[in-house]
Amino acid sequence: MVEEREAKEIMKMAQCLYNKNLISPLRGGAISIRVGSLFLITNDDFSPLSISFKDLSLIDISSLEVIAGLSRPNKEYKVHALVYQNRSDVNSIIFGNPLYTTLFSASKEDIRSNIFAQGTELIKNIKKVSYATNSFVFAERVAEELYSTSVCLVENFGAFVAAYNINEASAILETLEKSAHMSAYILDVRLNNLNPLIGGGISYNDKVYAL
Repeated sequence: MVEEREAKEIMKMAQCLYNKNLISPLRGGAISIRVGSLFLITNDDFSPLSISFKDLSLIDISSLEVIAGLSRPNKEYKVHALVYQNRSDVNSIIFGNPLYTTLFSASKEDIRSNIFAQGTELIKNIKKVSYATNSFVFAERVAEELYSTSVCLVENFGAFVAAYNINEASAILETLEKSAHMSAYILDVRLNNLNPLIGGGISYNDKVYAL
């Protein structure tokens, strides 16, 4: 495969995301990288524990033609293609289904990313869409939301993250899951009056605690 460097980046990242419980051991995620007018993406049944070149497909962004790899690649490849078509600043996309993020995807509650510094920095807005069985409808639905943000939750499914490069995408997904975990704790102990990040710290009961 000519795109060996990008392929190795994806394989390394797959193992990293699995070790951080951000993707499942089988069919629990999708990782892609833009390669000029093409993109590399993991196939549906890849395992992060044993991922290799055969687990990747190379696809044309405009025509959706499979250049190399499986004739039927990852079922979410149309989402990736549309986002790459719409946003020249996005060079990597990750779909993951970590525990707390997926919990919030199925909930009416919102993930509060503005209660710690890294969340405020990396996540500006979180969109949510419903799942669709029609792959083109689903792709258009997610891509439309990712046109103006880096994170899109899919109800009862997981989250898509779009970023400038694969390391940034990974950082956003990890921060999203951390935010979801913190949000779940806040809801559980009924600290619903916790205020957003203000002036470099958390304001609570008229006191500001530096992070």
